[in-house]
Order: sequence, then structure tokens, then C-alpha cells
Amino acid sequence: MNIIKKTDQKIQELLVIKEQESNILPEFQYSINVALLFELVDKEREKSDKCKKEQKNLLYSYGEEIVREIYTFYYYGGEEVYPSTSFYDMVKRNRQMSMEQMVKKILGVAFRPFRDAWESAKEKFEEHEKNVPQEKENLEKRERAYEKKGNHSHFKFEKRHTTKSTREAFLEVQQSFNLSKTDDIKIAKEIIENIIKETNGRVVVDFLGAGSCDHLDYVECDDKILKIYWKYSSENHFPHNIRIDIALDRLEFIEGLGIVLKGYYRSKKELKKYYFNKEKILNKAYSPAHIGESKDSSFRHYTLQFDKKQRGVS
Repeated sequence: MNIIKKTDQKIQELLVIKEQESNILPEFQYSINVALLFELVDKEREKSDKCKKEQKNLLYSYGEEIVREIYTFYYYGGEEVYPSTSFYDMVKRNRQMSMEQMVKKILGVAFRPFRDAWESAKEKFEEHEKNVPQEKENLEKRERAYEKKGNHSHFKFEKRHTTKSTREAFLEVQQSFNLSKTDDIKIAKEIIENIIKETNGRVVVDFLGAGSCDHLDYVECDDKILKIYWKYSSENHFPHNIRIDIALDRLEFIEGLGIVLKGYYRSKKELKKYYFNKEKILNKAYSPAHIGESKDSSFRHYTLQFDKKQRGVS
């Protein structure tokens, strides 16, 4: 019996109880009788608690390993899984989760999303798992392409070739362009190129979200989008660039301190159209179909993975 058939029996038992819980609705009309209203609500809460208890007892009767598989399948079906990550890789990663944590999460998922995640997992399991070995090999090839040998196994930031402070460098760049702001994307690109040259890229970049970086690497643009790369590297990760793309509104100098880049908001639909046409991203694993939207910041932004060679000093 394969893993899908074995797990399906358990999940169907769980779904029966979750469906009962989803059908628990207060059977009353709006009433001025507040006491009756609270009594009915309490009864429905008792029914819901009873369903939760039944689910919990059922899960504990399965044992920790089966619960871990059920827990993993929920994320396997409900999220976009990396092509090089197998179901068993995810199970291994989830060994850090305690039985209590997994049960709590499963109890907190409503009937429909749990059912839909399981149906999705069953549908993609066979093809996804079959392709994982080749995708792992492809990933290893990409990583090897970035590796540096010996003492150069990770990126070493160059020392600045000048005694100028960052403030002096920004002032000189502003004076050379003789402007305080521009909405010309080509000029904005030239300004950033000069800043990289004058500071060796050693300049702090802050975003309205939670991110920041301290080594600019490269800048390019087309007629709409300004693309700024910065270097990320450590002993534990192969060196690569992270890129931020800005639908540029304008660049403004803050005299003696730095610059501000202002951009326009773009919808997911516009982003997909742009990247398919301009970047020609056709690989399913890195396509704009899987753009992720930030939900932990008031500053809305999207993330997208690129399978590209490094730029600039790499």
C-alpha cells in the first residue's frame, strides 16, 4: 500500500469529523431575548469543542509518525512546493515539530481548506515525486556554477579604494550630474552606477519593508524597470545576487546623505505580463505564476526567484 492510499484512509476519517464541525451553525433567528441567544451560542460551542476533542483523540491514536505525514501533506498540497523538494524531504524537515504543535495546527484548519489541500496533494504527488531526482541534479548544477574554490569559496567584499566618506561620494555624484531629482530612468541608472563606482558598492540600502543590504553590486534598466542587484554571501551559502525591481517614478537626492528611489505600484497581472515578455522566464519553477506577495508589511511588494548568473563583480 503506497503512502497516498495509506494516508487517505486516515485523512478521510479526520475529514468526516471536520465536516461535522463545519456544519455546526446556530439555529436561531435574530431575537431580542439575549439570554436565549447566549444559551444557543454556548450549545453550539459545546458541539464544536466535542468535534475538536474527537479529532484530537483520533490523531493521537494514529501516532506521531502518521500525524507528521498528515501535517506534511497539508502543506504539500496547500503550498507551492519547490521542484527539488520531495514529500519525504518535507517530512524530515518537520521532525522538529512536536506532536502537540502538529495536532494544534491540524485542529485549527477548517474542513474545506484541509480537504482541498489533500485533494491537491493527491493530484500532484506522483508526477512531482517522479521529477524530484532530476530537479535536485539541476539545482546542484546551478549551485556548482556559483561556487568558488579554496579561499574564494564565498564573496569577499573589496576594500574601498578611496578615503572619501560615503557622504562625500554622494555629494560628488550629485554635483557631477548637477540635479536634485530626475524621472529619467536612464539617468537614474547612471547615477547609481557612479555611486557604486565611488563607494565600491559599500553603501547601505534600506527598504520600506523589512529588508536592507550593505553591498550594491550592479544596476541595469529597460524603458520601464530599474533593476538593482546587491550581493549576498556567507560561509554557508553560495554567493549570489538578490535583485529589487522598481517601476521608477523618480530618483531624488537628499543632499549629502543619499538618494531616494520612488516607484509605482504594479499588480500581479502586470508583473506576469512584463516578466514573460521582457525577462522571458519560461521555467515553471521560476515563472511569474508563482509570484509571492508580502503579507507581513504595510509596504506591499512581491517576490520572484530568478535562475540567472551573477552580475558585476561576481
